[in-house]
Amino acid sequence: MQQAAVVAMYEDLHKDRPFHDGLFRIWMKERSAMTPFHYAEGVSIWLSREDLTPDDDWLGQRRDALPGN
Repeated sequence: MQQAAVVAMYEDLHKDRPFHDGLFRIWMKERSAMTPFHYAEGVSIWLSREDLTPDDDWLGQRRDALPGN
């Protein structure tokens, strides 16, 4: 149930611009030569009892959505 919720949150985060440049820096609505990768390609979402990266806010705002970017 927890994993399904996180997968849904990850999908919602990327629904408007699902394609990226491979470095997760440039996001676009359509696949292109500059953004050939879909957000789900090469990504595995799994759970751990302990937070292995407590400073990582991977479900927070995308860097390019922040003011000034």
